[in-house]
Amino acid sequence: MHKTYTSEQNDDCPSDERQRLADPSERIDFVCRQCGGCCTNTTPYVTPLDVWRLARFLDISTSDIISKHLIIIETDLPGVASMGRVPLLALRMAGRGRSQLHSKQCVFLNRETHRCTVYAARPLSCRMFPAGLQHSTDGNGDSPKKNFHYVLVQPLPECNGYGAGCNTLQQYLAGDVHDDDLDCWRQYTDLMVRTFQGNDV
Repeated sequence: MHKTYTSEQNDDCPSDERQRLADPSERIDFVCRQCGGCCTNTTPYVTPLDVWRLARFLDISTSDIISKHLIIIETDLPGVASMGRVPLLALRMAGRGRSQLHSKQCVFLNRETHRCTVYAARPLSCRMFPAGLQHSTDGNGDSPKKNFHYVLVQPLPECNGYGAGCNTLQQYLAGDVHDDDLDCWRQYTDLMVRTFQGNDV
């Protein structure tokens, strides 16, 4: 049966103005306290590997993950402004009502405990927070294949993880970010670049 997926313009994810390039050896004073702060008013992108992991964790099909829990965001691919807007998968955000200070929360955030219900299988962008990846076209990236840079997002006032820890960025990411995550992200974004760069979308 044909499934219909939601598509919208992106207005919540960190823009280039709200993030900066970061060196892997840079110290980062951050520890994830599972406070749910980064699960509000953000737009975490997902890779195909993230979709598979979420489906396995929830014991449902990847089609159900995509149709029920994800949306298609039309956005600029960070680091490749010349491409214009491209379609990317992102976690769906649920409204909390106009009277609330924050109107959008991740569908996987428990409203009572304010904890992530898929924490063990959360997407790469969630595991990397407050860091992220930016596609590199100059051949000087931080990875062995030189096709991405690390970035740090400006602190979120809702998040309680800042000011703790004394690791470098590379050490901080080592526990939750693995080679297969980075390989999938690289192949996924490379595909976007090859497909959409120079085309009207």
